[in-house]
Amino acid sequence: MAKLMELFSLRNFGRFLLLGILVAQAALFSHYASFYLKNNNLYALVLLVIPTICMYAYVLKEKNTQLNWQWLVWLVYVISVLVPMLCLLFRIDFIKKLDKNDFFGPNFLKITICGAPAIAVFLLTTAKDSQQYDGAVAQLCGSIALDSFDELELLEMLLHQEIASHFSSGIEASIIAFVCISFFLTAMEMGENKLDGGQMELRSNRLYLLRLVFQMLLVNIPLLTIRLVVWTKYGHDASIFIAKNAIIIATSLMEVIRVIIEQRC
Repeated sequence: MAKLMELFSLRNFGRFLLLGILVAQAALFSHYASFYLKNNNLYALVLLVIPTICMYAYVLKEKNTQLNWQWLVWLVYVISVLVPMLCLLFRIDFIKKLDKNDFFGPNFLKITICGAPAIAVFLLTTAKDSQQYDGAVAQLCGSIALDSFDELELLEMLLHQEIASHFSSGIEASIIAFVCISFFLTAMEMGENKLDGGQMELRSNRLYLLRLVFQMLLVNIPLLTIRLVVWTKYGHDASIFIAKNAIIIATSLMEVIRVIIEQRC
């Protein structure tokens, strides 16, 4: 009983942190928009977090197998918070306005966007049924965190004002677009497994295959290409993540071939 109470308290503390990060991130995003665009009405952007909180509250209240539904909370968060804020705050014309000497400068904006992988991890680890699937949750958290920081490193390129000021509008738009696509695919990764009665199985091999192909063609290959262009043309070294993208492309291709062969046998 004492152990159950301890787990319950720890889970509730994690949920409190999750809600705190959600609200703080939305508030900071709205402050950046309002402060640098000189428009106090933009503080209302903090309200974009409400749909995510409502969906999270619904899943907590109505769903016993919460891990099967956290992908929906993440999807609402991506649509209502991440995509609008990335499109607004990571445009080069906005980044040029950021004051490096101000507390709310590019470095703190970088810290603010880093709340996204923390939100994904807390969504999974604070689910009511997360203890039944410790290994699966840990593996999924690791995969999502690695992918998220891959995308965040790419966004960091845009925050290097000296380098980003030379980027073409095509590179800027490509970075934002492919990062947004990657966040959507995270929802697919969260939802592709069905967790029930202590067992985990793929909902559909076709869904799993689609996610692998999309992640390879719409995320890792484009990100690798962008990094190579930025490295060769602008001198921004991203060799670690270039290697990571290349490895993920190779392993994803091998996994796709394996799944196709298994389906045909």
